[in-house]
Order: sequence, then C-alpha cells, then structure tokens
Amino acid sequence: MASFINQRFLQDYQDRKSRKKRNTWNEWVEDHGKHLSRCSEDCILWHKQNDKTMPFWVVVEAWSFGLASRYYGLLKRRHQLEIAKRFEIDNPKVLGDWLRGISDFRNRCAHHSRVWNYASKNPLPMLKGDSFMEHWIDDEVSLQRLYGASVVIARLIKTIGPNSKWFKDFGCLLDQMPDLPGCDFTAVGIMKTNQFPHDLFGG
Repeated sequence: MASFINQRFLQDYQDRKSRKKRNTWNEWVEDHGKHLSRCSEDCILWHKQNDKTMPFWVVVEAWSFGLASRYYGLLKRRHQLEIAKRFEIDNPKVLGDWLRGISDFRNRCAHHSRVWNYASKNPLPMLKGDSFMEHWIDDEVSLQRLYGASVVIARLIKTIGPNSKWFKDFGCLLDQMPDLPGCDFTAVGIMKTNQFPHDLFGG
C-alpha cells in the first residue's frame, strides 16, 4: 500500500514536543495491524488461517472510520482526487476535512459524549457552488454542529445511494423532540428557529 502514499508521510521527522523520531506512515501501519489482530470478520479470519495475502476489499472490513479517514489523508493527491470525484467533489481536501469531522462526531457518539449543543473546534468546510449544500446550509455556524455534519453525511450518501431516506428520517427524528425551555434547534445548528425540522427537511 505504500506506493499509494504521499512521499512526505513516508519520511521520518522529529516531533517538536517529544523530540522523538516519528514516521506517520509507520504509525498508521502499526494501528492498521492492531485493527486486523482484533477483527473477527470471517473474511479476515479465513485469509489469516490460510496464510493468504489480504486484498484491499478484505482489510477495510477491519478498519475503523478514523483509520480510513487517516488513510485517505495519507494518499497521494491523484488518488485522493479519484476518490473525491466519486462523490462529485472537485477538491480532495474538502472530502478529507469532512471525513475527519464525521469521525469526530462518530467518536463522540461511541464514547457517549455530548453531541447536542456541541460545537466542533474545526468547522466542516462549505462546498462552494454545490446546490445540495447551499440549499441546506444557510449559516456556516451550522457546520460546527450536528446538523452541519448531518448535511455533509447526506451529501455523501446521495451520490452513492440517491434513494436513501436517511436525511428525511433524521429530520423527522428531530421533529419529535419535546418542547423544552432553553433547548431549541440552534443547539444542533439549525439557525431557522421559526421553522420546524419537519418542514425544513421536506417531511
């Protein structure tokens, strides 16, 4: 897999804080090995038991979303661009930032951390000129919060599963939220406080 990796990530460097020598690619490979060692998927186990080289479509079964996000970030630009174009995105950096942002929200959910009224320190980038994004995001503050992340997820889903109802279901779920004092939809990044999510999502 190293042939797909940006050359600068294959080089050793000195960490400024610890002053120790590090290598970004080697660290990713180490984490990759840990994921494989604890994975119990049948296809992974079969390749191990039969001493077979694992093709890419097999190893990704062991990956976490965070590991996949990091791998994308390590790729040479031409490979990033090829993946981004699959999602109808011209700028591969936007997709990389989206993946890291989604990974952040995913980790918060996995560790039972707060997502309601949570603002990320790294707002997701707006995809300029994209009709879907511009229709659903009218304030870039939204891109720090759960609603913005949900719009980004929906934007990615629609290119590979155009018939998905996930985004509408998400809006209907928000619509069921009880009316609580001091707890409105701006907490998740929906800035149109006078518009119910049911209407906002076209439910």
